[in-house]
Amino acid sequence: MKKTHLLVRFCIFCFGFNLLFAQAKLDNYNSILIPKQFSFQKTPNEYNINELLKVSFNKYNFKSFIKGDTIATDIKPCEILNINIHKSGILTTNLKIDFSDCYGKTIYTTLKGVGRNKDFKLGFYEALRNTLKDTNIQNHKFTPSSKTFLATTKSNTKAYEYLNLTLNNKTYKFVKTATFEYKIYINNQFLGVAKKEDNTHVFMINAKYLSGTGTFDNFGNFMIVRTNPLNLQSIKDTMLRVF
Repeated sequence: MKKTHLLVRFCIFCFGFNLLFAQAKLDNYNSILIPKQFSFQKTPNEYNINELLKVSFNKYNFKSFIKGDTIATDIKPCEILNINIHKSGILTTNLKIDFSDCYGKTIYTTLKGVGRNKDFKLGFYEALRNTLKDTNIQNHKFTPSSKTFLATTKSNTKAYEYLNLTLNNKTYKFVKTATFEYKIYINNQFLGVAKKEDNTHVFMINAKYLSGTGTFDNFGNFMIVRTNPLNLQSIKDTMLRVF
């Protein structure tokens, strides 16, 4: 009897831990990108499903967009989750929602939502409502997962958000010190500064051999353009974001 009690407590603990872990995963993201048309739809936004999802996710503290919408520039590319819906069932409509990150990795799948109405539209709405009852969606609260970097001087130590980017097997830290400015470090040695030009997406880089211009792509990678001082030819490189 005692063993059974301990087993039940252990199972409850594991279940609760998994819920918290899943919650933490969704909480690291503030935005949802919804396709114009899912594979089971014959036309974009058929039955108003895509717009309904947009409204629903906004209700649960996400900033939701349908592909093609204008996305606010203050949203970092890798803070956006892509979703896909898996539909199954014959006598019932069964739905699950997959959430994937900017690298295409699935980070969470909801529990199955079931719709029992035989009318496709009404059955789908019922299943979708039940899917969205997932506690990890309803309790969503954005908590940035950005790492911190301790910049130390003789007088003080201050924590900043930073990105890790790699180029030619070297890792660089882009430390955000202002809204549109990063200080660049390699092996904790200061290399220079990348500062965003007014009203553009372009950063001017003044950082020794990295000096030039750069822009972030939709996946958080940094595309840089430099000039080879020997032949004055343009060099284009991609600094890949790592976590």
